[in-house]
Amino acid sequence: EQLKGMQMSAQWTAKGLQIDSVDVEREDLSAQLSGLLQPNGDWPLTLQGAISLPAPGDKSLAVALKVDGNLRTTLNLVADTSGYINAHLAGELQPLADNLPAQLKITAEPFKASPDLPDTLQINQLVLTAKGDLKDGYELNASATLPAEKQPVNLLLKGRVDAKGAQIATLDLTVN
Repeated sequence: EQLKGMQMSAQWTAKGLQIDSVDVEREDLSAQLSGLLQPNGDWPLTLQGAISLPAPGDKSLAVALKVDGNLRTTLNLVADTSGYINAHLAGELQPLADNLPAQLKITAEPFKASPDLPDTLQINQLVLTAKGDLKDGYELNASATLPAEKQPVNLLLKGRVDAKGAQIATLDLTVN
C-alpha cells in the first residue's frame, strides 16, 4: 500500500491551474498543499503547505514548505521544521532533469536525537549541505559543535548519499 488516501481540488483559471488543495496520506505521513501551476513557458509553479512526518519518540516533525520557480527548469525550496528538530532548509532542484540534480542547505537550532542522551551530545550550530544528483550521489558536508563538559567539540563530516546508502568519508571531532 503506497497511499492511504489522496484528494485534490483544482480549477483552471485565467492564470493557470489553481491548486486549491492536495491532501496526501501515507502511513504516518500527511501533506496538505496548495498553489498555482501556469502551463506556459517554463511552467511557473508556486506551492505552499504543511507536511507531518513521524519522528523518534513522541514528537512528530512538522514541515512548513514553500516551493517556487519553474517546473521545467529549477524549483526553489524553503522549509522550516518544528517538533522533533527545529531547522531551516533552503535549496533548489531540477525536477525534470535527468537524475534529479539538487543542492540543499540545512541549518538547525540545538538538537538532541533522543531525550535519553546526555546534554553533552546535543548538536549545536548544525549546518549541512548536499549537492549532486541521483546518478553520482549527493555530496554531504556538515559542521556542528557538541557542548562537551569543559569546552565545545567541533564536528566536521564529509560523505556521500545515493540510492544504495550513505558513506562517511571523514568524521572529524576537534577540541581547541
